[in-house]
This record gives sequence, C-alpha cells and structure tokens, in this order.
Amino acid sequence: MSEVEFIHCADLHLGTNRYKNEERKYDFVLSFKDLAIYAIAQKVAFILVSGDFFNKKQIDPDALEGAIEVLSLLKDAKIEVIAIEGNHDTSIYNEENSWLYFLSKKDYLKLLQTKFIKGQPIILKWDSRSKVGSYIDIGDIRIFGVGYLGASTKRKIELLKPYLKLSKFNIMMLHASINSMIYTDLGGIKEEEIDILKNEINYLALGHIHKKYEINKWIFNPGAMENWRLDEASYKKGYFHVKIEANKIKEVIFKESKRRPVLNWEIDITGCKDSNDVYKKVLSYAEKNKPDSSVKKPIIVITYVGKVDFSTIQIDNQFIKNEIERRFNPLICELRDGANILLSGGKMMVLPSKNEIEKEEIGQLIDLHPEYKKRKRVLTELILKFKTKALSSLDEEELIDLIHGYVGDGK
Repeated sequence: MSEVEFIHCADLHLGTNRYKNEERKYDFVLSFKDLAIYAIAQKVAFILVSGDFFNKKQIDPDALEGAIEVLSLLKDAKIEVIAIEGNHDTSIYNEENSWLYFLSKKDYLKLLQTKFIKGQPIILKWDSRSKVGSYIDIGDIRIFGVGYLGASTKRKIELLKPYLKLSKFNIMMLHASINSMIYTDLGGIKEEEIDILKNEINYLALGHIHKKYEINKWIFNPGAMENWRLDEASYKKGYFHVKIEANKIKEVIFKESKRRPVLNWEIDITGCKDSNDVYKKVLSYAEKNKPDSSVKKPIIVITYVGKVDFSTIQIDNQFIKNEIERRFNPLICELRDGANILLSGGKMMVLPSKNEIEKEEIGQLIDLHPEYKKRKRVLTELILKFKTKALSSLDEEELIDLIHGYVGDGK
C-alpha cells in the first residue's frame, strides 16, 4: 500500500448556541471550515468525524446550512467524509433516521452505523444505493463505524470482536470515553476492556471527550474543535493528520483547531468590604489584563473567588458586565460567583449545590419506605443517573442496561 493520509476529528457540535449569539454560533462552523481548508491543501484521502457532528438531535436551519457549506467544499475537492453518530446526533423520539443520515442520503458524507438486533451486531458493507453500512473499504483500508453504544459499550464491544474480519489496515470509529467517566457517564469503558480489539483494530478513532488524548499509539481522541463549554478553554483540542504506509501508522500529527479566544479571569475579592470594592478590584484587574485589540473578539469569563463577609448577591453584575463590554468590546462577557461568605469565628458558609439538594430530597422520599432504607445510597445514585440519562433522550435499551448494571453488580 502506498502512503495514504486522512484527518480524524470529532465533536464538531454544529448548532451550539448557548449565548443566543449568531457570531458565536458560527464559530463552530468556522472551526470545521478551517479543518476542511487544511485537508484540501494537504490533499488527504478522507476525513473521519467520530460523532457529535451536530449539537442536538433537532437541529435548526443554520446548523444544517453551516454543515452543507463546509461539506460542499470537501465534496468539490473529492475528499470523502465518513461519520458516525454520537449521543448528540442520534434520531429523536421514535424517528428512524437522524440528520446525519439525511446528509448521507444527499451524498455529502457517508454515515456508518452498526445496529444490534436481538442482541447481535448486524455488520453490513456500505451500500451506495441504500446509503447504509457498518463498514467501508477505501483501498486497503477498512473503516468500521460503531457510533455511540452508551451504557452497553463494554458488552457490545465484546460482541463485535468476532465480526471484525481483518483487512490490511483496520480503523474503528467509536463514540466513547476511555478510562474516564466510567462511573459518572454512559459510554465509558476501561482501557483493558477495549484492549480486546487491539489485534483487530490498527487505529481506534474516538470521539466524546472534548480533550485530546492518545493511548498506546493505537487509540486516538482529538477533542472537540471549539469550546463547547467555556471551562474547556485550557484543553488541548483539534484534529489528527494521520499518515499510513505499508499497512502501518507512519505518523500521527496533531493540529490544534482554531478557536475563539477565551479569557478566564479569576479574581480574588478577599478583603473587599462591599460591592464598590469589588467593582474597583475587577475593573483594575481588567485594565491590567485587557485583551489585545488586534486579536479576534474574545469571550471574557470573570469568576469571583475568595472570602468576604457580605453577600455577593449585593454585587451588581450587570454594571460590571456593561463596563467590560464598553471598555473592551468582547464578544461575550460572563460573570460567575465562586466566593464564600466568611462568618464570625473564621468559618465559611458554602451554599449546597443543586446535586446535593436533589440527593437530600430523594433521600427523604426513600426514608418513607423502610424496605429500601438499607440501599438508600445506591438507590439515590441510580435515580440521579437515570434522570440525567433520560433527559439526554437515551433509548430504552440503554436505560435498562443502566439498571441492570446496578442489579447485576449486586448493588
């Protein structure tokens, strides 16, 4: 096999609009567009998008338009785009097909899906007429598309192994996390559990975690292209430019994606006597750390930290926000309160989190049923997880797997 080059990216989250700001919304398209321009210049053979192409299942017209804008550039350059569905992409309610399937039907990309019927994987070669398939061959490279398996990731990976017929170079696209979020989020799997595929898969193309990581020179996660949450700004993220030669990985180059700059200003307000002192401290800090006017308009996040002896509710955040916007013209300015109220005797008052409040309320309900009190902690944890996952529009099988995980473990 002569040298083949491809791009591996994930978590584009097109359509993200947390701040109802059209310019910020388009940042996610621009990040993908920058990748496309690079791919065209490098004349790569194909691009892998390992899930969460869109930010939500029910997309708006702008998200679809942005996707088609970039995909059209790649289509004109004859660069194949191969995608899988992440947990944000899968079809809503009882609809059979997602928006990625729509793009596949229109020949903007090729969507790979591995479905399970009666517990067994259905492995089909990509069919150009039906636009359906679990794998596709590009020269000597075989690409398996698995997608997002949720709570059943470990079990379904084990079921897949016998069906992975070897080609000269095998790639698997999977939307899952390795060695993280195993007990707090669906789609997590341990490294030793994924290692059962090491003899079948040469390159595991992951998505799901928004931070770049690599494991043992065969597992690669590029991270999201843009900052889906502002606290991701410190993460290394981008895409991989992979070169294969003689059926082996020759080189994997990590390219950081272009992102809207985010300035995280953590300001210690300890010693401030009142809100006026806070205004002075924040604005003084801002003047000393003001953004470079030649750089793209940043997002500024101001977080109060420290200990004060007055309620930070008294701080007029809108006044500070208006002043920051007037002086520095950021795209967005966000204020967060991380300060604690200092009580007499040097003790701090820390308000309970929403999660802690929910735990307390669920615990009180369980206390009304003596037969369940011995398993109060486990039941509380299960109810909170079930609520979170149900709100994420996960299917019935994944929710059942979550419950079986607790019952099967004897919890």
